[in-house]
Amino acid sequence: DPEQVGGLSGTPLRSRADAVLRHIYRQVPTEVVLIGVGGIMQASDILNKVKLGAHICQIYTGWIYEGPQMVPNLLEDLAGLLSKEGYRNIVEARGTG
Repeated sequence: DPEQVGGLSGTPLRSRADAVLRHIYRQVPTEVVLIGVGGIMQASDILNKVKLGAHICQIYTGWIYEGPQMVPNLLEDLAGLLSKEGYRNIVEARGTG
């Protein structure tokens, strides 16, 4: 939005960040470390970034709103999602999306 005052962060960036990550993953060698960013508010957001090719994820806005307990909560939820989807570990999920 051209009328936006200040910066954008969090959920409004998710779609664009995901599109860029998907594109970059397809263009670079697999050893290039990719960082998933933009709109990570829950474990499913992390899993989606990993499926799009991220090796690691940066949480910023969600952590600001949820506080430090967000990280262990996300990790617990992420472990459950990986198991539910049949992955033995997060590495198996990378690049499958």
